[in-house]
Amino acid sequence: MAKLIMACDAPELALLKAGPARFGDLEVEIQRVPPRERHKRMAESQAFDICEFSLVDYLNGFERGLPFTAFPTFPHRIFRHRDIWVASASGIKEPKELSGKRVGIQSWTNSASVWQRGLLAKDYGVDLTSIEWVAESAAHGAKWARITAKPRERSLDQMLASSDIDALMLPRPPELPPDEMARIARLFPNFSAVEQEYRARSGIFPIMHVMVVKNELLQSNPGIAKIVSHGVQAALDTFMDRKRLASAPSMIWPDLNWQEQEKFLGPYPWPAGVEANRKELDVLIGYGAEQGILSRRIAPEELFGTKA
Repeated sequence: MAKLIMACDAPELALLKAGPARFGDLEVEIQRVPPRERHKRMAESQAFDICEFSLVDYLNGFERGLPFTAFPTFPHRIFRHRDIWVASASGIKEPKELSGKRVGIQSWTNSASVWQRGLLAKDYGVDLTSIEWVAESAAHGAKWARITAKPRERSLDQMLASSDIDALMLPRPPELPPDEMARIARLFPNFSAVEQEYRARSGIFPIMHVMVVKNELLQSNPGIAKIVSHGVQAALDTFMDRKRLASAPSMIWPDLNWQEQEKFLGPYPWPAGVEANRKELDVLIGYGAEQGILSRRIAPEELFGTKA
């Protein structure tokens, strides 16, 4: 078999450095490609044989049929309370005050924003239907959602700093100069404590990305998903074991060390398989159905064609 191309860049897969690698008998070329470019290239042209891919983008295309199939290995997870920002001039102090406001999002189907909308509605009673969603692209959304596209010449970050939107939900902090950063604040200033309470109460560690393999490759080599899954999970587990042994700073809450992180996440919070991740998958699928990304609630097994 020819060398396979695999694209990824999750911090959790730091051991998979760019260049040649082997998964069992498979020769793989690792390419470190940033998320938005990687997801776009995989969705539009299947540029990679194996790819770390947005789980919500996978949900979004699942019912229409996709040219690649996910296997239940989840290389990137992060809590998302930290990435909800408000303009200081908006006067927003509590999550429920987002109702009726203008809120910026990267896109309706961005994984971070799906988790954020879900938790805001479920845990804080935010009326998602009352919000005007200002997106980088208004191409897709739930039928009930009021979505407008941002002006092409301005970034959402700039619009937040100037109070043209009241809040912003992105998979990253705003990128602004210090004087403009001073005009905004996190909705949850004590986000670490809020996220830890959410984990303790819900048992959820939000999944952002999943691994996918091109269907044509699976058809000619049915066992390849299992081989790659084991290889990716081994890299993930080895990386976490090294962090634990070194008592490294937490990847999730840098003010904690690894042992302190384990009080909230446990020793192996990046497991593979449907059953070990059923809670997160059920919740995200529910959010997907509620937010118009799926037409119905599906069983997690359907996503992977597996019962494991």
